[in-house]
Parts: sequence; structure tokens; C-alpha cells
Amino acid sequence: MVIKMKKSLFLVVIIVIFMLAGCGSKNKRMEELALEVEKTAPAQGMYDAGSMEESGETGSMALKSEDALSNEVRNVSEGRKLIRNVDMSVETEQFDSLMKKIPEKVEELGGYTENLNTSGTMLSNENKRKQGSIIARIPADHLDSFVEEVEGFSNVYRKNEWVEDVTLQYVDAESRKRSLEIELERLLELMGQAQNIESVIAIETRLSEIRYELENYGSQLRVFDNLIEYSTVTINIEEVQRLTPKKEEGAFKRISQGFLTSIDNIGYGLKEGAIGFLIILPYLFIMGIFAGAVILIIVWGVRKARKKGWGVGLLKGKEKKRRGKEGE
Repeated sequence: MVIKMKKSLFLVVIIVIFMLAGCGSKNKRMEELALEVEKTAPAQGMYDAGSMEESGETGSMALKSEDALSNEVRNVSEGRKLIRNVDMSVETEQFDSLMKKIPEKVEELGGYTENLNTSGTMLSNENKRKQGSIIARIPADHLDSFVEEVEGFSNVYRKNEWVEDVTLQYVDAESRKRSLEIELERLLELMGQAQNIESVIAIETRLSEIRYELENYGSQLRVFDNLIEYSTVTINIEEVQRLTPKKEEGAFKRISQGFLTSIDNIGYGLKEGAIGFLIILPYLFIMGIFAGAVILIIVWGVRKARKKGWGVGLLKGKEKKRRGKEGE
């Protein structure tokens, strides 16, 4: 009976040690078991030489695991974990062609298009300039070559690139995950040695907590890996009639460029005016017919009145009335 009690208390002590070596979270039940060990062990002299040796071996194994973990963390920190992002605004005279070329190039480099949006292409708004945006995920190793390709396809008038260093967050999440995995292995070993229901319940409770935390850290690391391996490129595309000059030109060049732009604007205005006139021409035709009919009716009425002498009789009546007033 005494031997069984020794083994049970020894298992409880080992569980408490591994809980403290984990992520630092404490279970209320484990604290109660630890207090019981502190109260009973000194009074009854529970530990014999064999138990002390076994405990020393366990502590040595934990120290070795911590040393291995520290070495692993140092190795990970040697390679920086960088997230690269690029935001570009471009203009083009061939909007539809560019909206096809960019996704094709993304796929060619091993990336994928995360979002693609266009506007101004509806028939009812065909006079509106076309605009679009593309969010692409490009393998980090091919990011520079992809940006160069886009610059060759279009006229880039704004580009912003920034890098986010997540090395510390990555190493922290990875080290915590590894520490939990070690604790999980030890607890599974202890589960097979548990002698009473209280030890089993305590171990299962901690195992559930560890599995939940492992899932969270695993998800966080997967997100980091995706952002690191695939850079995010956002491209805003605008259709223009004439590309914006990339550099400052001389006075003559600027005058000629402005003159050509003015000619283009005049031509565009005349074209749009002619299109608008043709659009409203049926309405003008109907309104012209209606106005012409009203005018014809008025002219016909006036001519008819003149034929019947209504106008002359009316004038004679007014003249007689005026003379009568003068005679009085």
C-alpha cells in the first residue's frame, strides 16, 4: 500500500514539473496536488534512493530538451522572416490587353491572382474610362522580375514597396509550439503510467489545453509562411488616351505635347458631341413633327378666319362704337 502511494505521489510531482516547464499556465487541480505532496512527503519520508535517481534522470532529460530547443531557436533566427509588399498605380492605352497579360504572367511565375476587379466596361457606360485593380500573390523569389514585367507592360506613375520583419513573432510562435510538443510527449508517457483516476483526469485536462494551443500556434505559423513565401502585389490600372511622360521634357517638347493633347481633346469633344447629337436625334425629330403640326394648325385657323371676314367685321364694329362715343 505504501509503495503504491509513493508511485502515485511521484507521478503527481512529475506532472507539476512539466506543467511549470511548459507555457507557464497553471491548472487549479495541479496546484492542489502539489500542495498535498509538500504536506505528506516530509512527514512520511516517501522518497527512497531509487526514486531520487529517477527524478534526477527526468530533470536531466528536461534540461537537454531545453538546450536543444534553444539551439533550434538560434538557428531559425539566423534567417530573417520578411514579408514583402508592393503597391503600384499604372496607366495604359490598351486596357483589355493589360488585364489579360498580368494574370497570365502571375500564373507563369507560379503565383496566383487573389482578386481582380474592373469598372467602366458596361454598354450603358461605354464612354466612361476603364479602370481596374489586381491583387496578385507572387513567389518572393520572383517578385522583382514580376515588377519589371509590369513596368514593361504599362506606364507606372506610382510605386510603393515596403518590407515587414516578422522574425521575432515567428521565432516566438515556433518555440512555444515546440515546447508544447515536448510537454505533450511527456504527458502521453505519464498517461500510460497513471495509477489513479485523479492523475488521469489531471493529465487529460492539460492535454486538451496543449492541443488547443498547438492548433493556434500552428495556424499562426501557416499564415506567416504564406505571407513570407508569396509577396502581395496590388496594381491599380487606369485607361488613358495618352500616357503621362515619365520624365521632365524640354520647353519645345512640352509645347508640342500640350498642343497634341489639346488637339486630342478637341477631337474627343467633337466626337462625343456628334455621338450625343445622333443619340437625341429621334427625340428632336418627334418634337419637330409636333411643333410643325401646331404651327400648321395656327396658320390654317388664321387663314380660315380671314376668308370668312371675321377680322374685318370685328374691326368695323369697333369703329362704329368709337364714332358713337365721339358723337355723344
